[in-house]
Amino acid sequence: MGKIWKVLGIIVGIALLLGIICIGVGFITDGNLDRIKNLLEANYGLGNLRSIFEELMEKLPKLNPLT
Repeated sequence: MGKIWKVLGIIVGIALLLGIICIGVGFITDGNLDRIKNLLEANYGLGNLRSIFEELMEKLPKLNPLT
């Protein structure tokens, strides 16, 4: 079982390192976070996901049966 966690840790570490490298390269090549955000919102509708998430967060306390 310990071997599995070690392998998973290595995979996650590599993924984080690649993500950091990609963000760094994006900033070096004059990447703009607003442009990326607008592109993602246009293609994937992230504004809708945000509103759904906010609605869910408002409803969760009401669903708690212990209060």
